[in-house]
Amino acid sequence: FGQAFKLSRCDMHEYFDEVQIQHFPRYSYGEQIAALVESGTDRLSLTYSFQRFANHLVNNRVPWKEETRATTSKPLNAQSAQAEAALARLEAAEQAQLLRALTRLVRVAGPSETSGDTGQQVATSEFTAAELALLQRFAETRLLLIESDTASGQTTMVHMADDELIRNWQSLQAELDRDREFFRWRQQLQRDLSEWIASGRVNAALLTGRALEVAQTQQATHADYLNSTEMAYLTASSQHSATTARTHRARRLAVMATVSFGTVLLAVILFAYWKSQNAQSNQQQAIALTTAGNAAADKGNFDEALAQYNQALQIAPLPETYLSRAEAQRALGQDEQAIADYNQALAGNDKFISAYLGRGNSYLRLGRYAEASQDFDKVIYNTASDSKSLAAAMLGKGEAALRKDDTNTAIALQTQAIQLDPDNDATYLARGAAHQRRGDRKQAIDDYKQALALTRDDQLKDRATKG
Repeated sequence: FGQAFKLSRCDMHEYFDEVQIQHFPRYSYGEQIAALVESGTDRLSLTYSFQRFANHLVNNRVPWKEETRATTSKPLNAQSAQAEAALARLEAAEQAQLLRALTRLVRVAGPSETSGDTGQQVATSEFTAAELALLQRFAETRLLLIESDTASGQTTMVHMADDELIRNWQSLQAELDRDREFFRWRQQLQRDLSEWIASGRVNAALLTGRALEVAQTQQATHADYLNSTEMAYLTASSQHSATTARTHRARRLAVMATVSFGTVLLAVILFAYWKSQNAQSNQQQAIALTTAGNAAADKGNFDEALAQYNQALQIAPLPETYLSRAEAQRALGQDEQAIADYNQALAGNDKFISAYLGRGNSYLRLGRYAEASQDFDKVIYNTASDSKSLAAAMLGKGEAALRKDDTNTAIALQTQAIQLDPDNDATYLARGAAHQRRGDRKQAIDDYKQALALTRDDQLKDRATKG
């Protein structure tokens, strides 16, 4: 046209923006093209496109006619403008509810990702009836698609029609920008939830430790953005954590059985030595009190044991007393205080294998996996470590790897622990959980059976049976 009519400019972009058949990337593999669904008021239908084309020829200037245009700012993306218009037609409460629902259809990009946010398909069962009704109204714009199961005719999946709309729609982006960290956390929660459901809702797939604490904080501040399935998962995790806390004392006694004998023996030797030197010395009194505390701890009387240790430390700050008090505090779930006492014990004697092992387990429960692994390594690479201590360190390090979803490393470490201490039911149970998380059901069942054969603990039997 430019050469034929000697025009300085021939811009038909605006014309074709109005009359062209719209293209959707999601319809590139044989699905039904949205433009072929006839609707007289749908701007994407063939009928509407024909009407626009005819009106343009009859009522407007010919596309090659040259005229002066005023300089204007860049127009809003057509899809974004259409989305804003559809949103504006809703009441304020409905707008907020629709935007909350639409955030589920967005995969929020990470801080280092340059491609931006993208769409994702979500089952209609993830939405409430009210949310689904709003989504169906918004779907009339063809900017959102609700696909049906061809066999049953029931709607199953929802997704945005175009990723560019997600990135350009200001209202949706403003909703996401309110707390992108939360939306990224919710994406991880959905992966954890899927794993829990796929495992048959076993307790091993529930949130624990630091992950549960973060989830409880998010639940308190963003309850409106969590659906019923996610809330059920968080509730189950909290309830299981509370139940587990009530049974930790008995389990800790079993874990501490190996180190308790060495601790008591050391205290008795020190007591006999100082008694022969000076029956009235402060150290003798402290050792006697420590021994009495150890005896109380072995019976499960940790409060009485702590009273003995506190009195002993007021008389003489012996490393052995700090170690014993740390073990009692860990048995009571007071991991921060236990770590402080383990540090004091190691400051007085850095050869305490049991101190590294105990502190590593406290770090593990607090979710400080790197520090836990460092302590377990000190046990593993210390030539003075016995086979049971080595096995306990391998088990602890394997648990740290499993909590970081490194199942291969976890299983390798747990296997070494079994070779060192083949009669330990807890090790088979831990490896069974790792196999189950990796999806190796047969190996998991074999390990659970072995744990059942070895254990005398009814709670561990119940856990292995459920696993």
